[in-house]
Amino acid sequence: MLLAALGGAYAYNFSRAHAGCIPVQGSFFRWKDYERREKILEALRNIKEYSPEDYEHICTRAKSIQIVRFEDQWVPVVPTDSLGSYFPDPKDPSVKGVINIDREAALSFKSDVERVLVHEACHAYLIQTVGDSSQEPCFSREHAYLLARPKMSPEERSAEMQQRTGKKFYAYCSPRSKDTAAIKGECVFINYTTESKNVCAKIFLKNGIEVELEKELCREVEALSYGVPSFELKYPADTHKNTQYQFGFSPLNLE
Repeated sequence: MLLAALGGAYAYNFSRAHAGCIPVQGSFFRWKDYERREKILEALRNIKEYSPEDYEHICTRAKSIQIVRFEDQWVPVVPTDSLGSYFPDPKDPSVKGVINIDREAALSFKSDVERVLVHEACHAYLIQTVGDSSQEPCFSREHAYLLARPKMSPEERSAEMQQRTGKKFYAYCSPRSKDTAAIKGECVFINYTTESKNVCAKIFLKNGIEVELEKELCREVEALSYGVPSFELKYPADTHKNTQYQFGFSPLNLE
């Protein structure tokens, strides 16, 4: 029964990997990669509709699309903050290589996934045909694609972000520096809805289990936007051992 289950999972994994014009390969043991692959397959369908030329480059100029995590790559020429990359065949750059897309980028907005694929397919085409690996032509190509692509309505973008994050709002606060008098930092407030929202968080200093200093920090955040308010919490004036204080925060009114 175990072998049958594993065989069925492998068959499903193989069939979905080859559901488009090009194999989309993630990790068999990362269940979230199934969702990432579906996002990429949807992006391919959109590119086929909005730009058949870019779609042909993806399908004919690369042998596969690999879902990777760039922080895990040992190739120094790919920055860890990259969203995608194209690796030509090491023996013959004129033949098909591999398009890599970052694991987190694969779960981004539809338009972002499409943009990455168009950009890397442009590299594949230029490297194979004229040996050009410069960035400028492919930035121009992705920009042209975004102009041709129908814009997502705010409602569609909001629904996609809420589905992806499971949240309507987000609040996170962290310290950035401290001195003998105060601890300083900033909060990140994100609004995933189509209406403005006054997002708040309580920030505090604890001495052991006792909260000795606290205050609220709020920011009006526009629809589908974010705010980054800064804060300063001063230590009590009679304190000599500031290292004993622990910073904490609690999101408020995020119903």
